[in-house]
Amino acid sequence: MQVSPMAAPGDPHEHPGFQIEELIDAFRSGEGAKRERARRAIVRLGRKAVPPLISCLSDVDDIVRWEAAKALKDIPNVSAAPALVNALADPVPGVRWLAAEALIALREQGLPHLLAGIVRHVDSVWFLESAHHILVVLGREHVLPRATEEVLHVLRDYTASREHLTWSAHRALIEEFGSLSDTLPK
Repeated sequence: MQVSPMAAPGDPHEHPGFQIEELIDAFRSGEGAKRERARRAIVRLGRKAVPPLISCLSDVDDIVRWEAAKALKDIPNVSAAPALVNALADPVPGVRWLAAEALIALREQGLPHLLAGIVRHVDSVWFLESAHHILVVLGREHVLPRATEEVLHVLRDYTASREHLTWSAHRALIEEFGSLSDTLPK
């Protein structure tokens, strides 16, 4: 087999037997360059890499979660939104930041999941700080619907009651996305 001169080390096209699982296993490497090559190769695989990356967001290894969130930022796919929203409460700040960046990349498609997450995680300062970051960026990009702008306003007021924040997120979900049933856990 002739290797393409454009193929990067770790590129699945360079090694036909390379599987997504093998690339994800490289996330556990102590070598940052090896993890980065694996992540770039996974990103080149696109949508078919999303389900295993979603699973990685709940891995016990914080480096694996970080690499998965970073890859998902570069493969915007709404199917990852619920797992990315949960990652906004991750104990590792870098994982939370990258999950937020991945949700920003989804733009308005991630908003119903984020609003439902605010309702579920109203007691998590980490989650609310991440949600605030997402809404500020999307607000600057003029992506926020009117009722979601109210959620941002309430989030800016850290003295606001949790009940007011929950009510505001519920209202935005209903007014702008039609229902709660698709986004709240069963």
